[in-house]
Amino acid sequence: MSSKAEIREFKEGLYLIELRPELKGFSQFLGAWLYRYRGWTLLIDPGPASTVSELKDSLKDLGINKVDLILLTHIHLDHAGCVGHLSSAFRDSKILCHPKARQHLIDPARLWKGSKLVLKEIADAYGPPLGVEESRIVTELPSEMEALIIDTPGHAPHHISFKIGEVLFVGEALGVHLKIHGKRYMRVATPPRFIYETYRDSILRLKALKAEYVAFGHFGISEFKISLFEDAISQIDLWVKVIGENRELIEKGNYSEMINRLLGSDPYLYLYNKMDRDTKEREDFFIKKSMDGIYGYISSKKD
Repeated sequence: MSSKAEIREFKEGLYLIELRPELKGFSQFLGAWLYRYRGWTLLIDPGPASTVSELKDSLKDLGINKVDLILLTHIHLDHAGCVGHLSSAFRDSKILCHPKARQHLIDPARLWKGSKLVLKEIADAYGPPLGVEESRIVTELPSEMEALIIDTPGHAPHHISFKIGEVLFVGEALGVHLKIHGKRYMRVATPPRFIYETYRDSILRLKALKAEYVAFGHFGISEFKISLFEDAISQIDLWVKVIGENRELIEKGNYSEMINRLLGSDPYLYLYNKMDRDTKEREDFFIKKSMDGIYGYISSKKD
């Protein structure tokens, strides 16, 4: 197991617990959100199975011995893989997910098989998920919480976001937002099966809300600014355009040159060349997956 998690408090009651799987280049990339809100203790996207001990130690350090709700923006291994493992430690917790994700939490065999196929050794480092008791799963927030679930498919068909008080938890609906040398790096997160209109509409749905903060799945938090959503839309529009104009590079397997084309066009990727080698290799892997998703969409429109 990696070293002890770093815990950051961004505002009263809102904590980001950094999770560190045994993978090079994955520091300051995965995190679970803990939010104490109006007497509720909420855990959002608790992370992969391999970091569950690290997460439980962090919750203990914060004095947490009860979690009311575990909220999942989506059930990919890096966001929800530990839920079955964690649920035995917090027997009273309910687990909230999109209705489409429910069966995969109960029986994660297909999820694990598909994740192994797509992520390969990264899936092994995340670790296999365990099933969750059906009685623990809910698909709606308690009405007395005065919070919202926002349907935000695109990164995944079962992706949802949460507006809880002044914080908007968006998972990967806006892609990946990282701080590198104090500046913002942003990239799309569009693995197959990608549908451009669906991804874009979800961003517009989030843009129409009002909040003070936006909490990302990868990684950290930002003030709620309209420019965040507009930039995310501009970026996905650009990637669809560039990949569409250079689709033969994907067909030939020349991903490196396609990355160079994007780097030459996308102002939000300029920090890519300031990354260390391990971080850059991580980004290369996920950029290629997003390219495949966009290429699949473009090909389906051409056929």
